[in-house]
Amino acid sequence: MRLLVAWPAVGAGAALWLSGCLAPPKAPPFAAIRSEPAAVRWQQGTHVSVLRATCEKAASGSVRVTLDRPGAGSFVLEPDGRLIAPNWTGQVGAAPPGLSVWGSFLTIWQNADRLPPGDREFHTPATRIAVRKTARGLESVGIRSLDAPESLNVVFRPGRQSSRPGENPPP
Repeated sequence: MRLLVAWPAVGAGAALWLSGCLAPPKAPPFAAIRSEPAAVRWQQGTHVSVLRATCEKAASGSVRVTLDRPGAGSFVLEPDGRLIAPNWTGQVGAAPPGLSVWGSFLTIWQNADRLPPGDREFHTPATRIAVRKTARGLESVGIRSLDAPESLNVVFRPGRQSSRPGENPPP
């Protein structure tokens, strides 16, 4: 009770949390329903990383890319537009220049089922995006930031297997 008296400006929810009666909110666990391997070329200035990645979709509409490199972590885009990245979380449109290519890629990955097959280019004030999609799904996505010396190229592996039950790509 002294805590509540010492900090009268603290809201009721924060006061309950501080007194142990209310747990802090937790992000829902990510339960992938679809997973596809990809090769990633990520250039930041003069540093180039070539990595393997796993691109996943959840039934909730969230998407995640996990990089196969110790310490690289994963990037998640939730249906409400919240980007969760190593050392930063916020709305994808407000992502710092160093994360804008990941926000753009995750937005494309999240909406890939809505894109018709073919080659497409998208231009925004901050990025240039090229997408190739076939009847099987996304083949490649290339993104170049105009705000930072950064680019991202993602190529989905030939012969990949979708984790959708009963679905495999044609030979």
